[in-house]
Amino acid sequence: MIEDFEYSYNAKLTIPQFDYDSKTIRIYVEGKDDIPFWNEVVNSIVPQNYNVIMEELGGSSELYKLLDNVQDSQNFIVFLDSEYDDILCDKEKYKNKLTVFTKRHSIENYMFCRNSILRIINIHNRNLENYNEEINNYISKLCCLLEPLLYLDCLKIKGSKHIPKNISILGSQHSVAKLSSNGIYPKREKIKSFIVKLNLHEVDISAIRSLFKGKNIYNYINGHFISYSVCKFISSKIPHNIQTSQLYNYTYGNCELCKNKCLDFKNLQKRIQQVIKNYLALDT
Repeated sequence: MIEDFEYSYNAKLTIPQFDYDSKTIRIYVEGKDDIPFWNEVVNSIVPQNYNVIMEELGGSSELYKLLDNVQDSQNFIVFLDSEYDDILCDKEKYKNKLTVFTKRHSIENYMFCRNSILRIINIHNRNLENYNEEINNYISKLCCLLEPLLYLDCLKIKGSKHIPKNISILGSQHSVAKLSSNGIYPKREKIKSFIVKLNLHEVDISAIRSLFKGKNIYNYINGHFISYSVCKFISSKIPHNIQTSQLYNYTYGNCELCKNKCLDFKNLQKRIQQVIKNYLALDT
């Protein structure tokens, strides 16, 4: 089938050379779900006379392979999630003048924000109640429940001999939905059972926990894992029925629409502005 066709790595490296339109900016991202978010950021920054071509390569590992191939001859922009970068410092070699990392763990984490959640509730709730305190309590409780999984996931990425590389702990292959019983929170008992089933209950997490001292845990909880819970929480505050998938779509670009922009997003915009300048300078 033609839709199953994929370019080889060498072809992907060569494609930009055939973009005869000098007004084109080529950007690669991890997955399809990331495109709406990055588009919202980029569209407010790119000069109007430039055309943006944004493509997904099927995960961060594919982007790293691409970057390994081009090394110093990179002629495209790459957008990536941090993947605990400021904690584990395992992505330093991929940082360059044409690559952008989010500060938080993943794109979806921008929906896991007090202002984002409150804004969506207020849009759909005619009572326009102030849910700030309730949202803060919700985020704190969810982070407390998922904290052990966060530490184990970091140990796996760091290469712990006690955690097999082929298992997914706090990744996109799992969701709170699998650890929940139709509620907005995962069940503590199910989380414990999940850890025991993977034989991870005796792994020492004290050293990795110390690296998070003084940091906000909610900045690092994987967005794919929490998306179900976030949407369930929002829907519980809306008086009319609305599909979870629809709520999930509303979260994309929400930071761009938010009047109370967080520091993370502002810094991300500044970084992208500089990277686009670097990209345009390649043709001068």
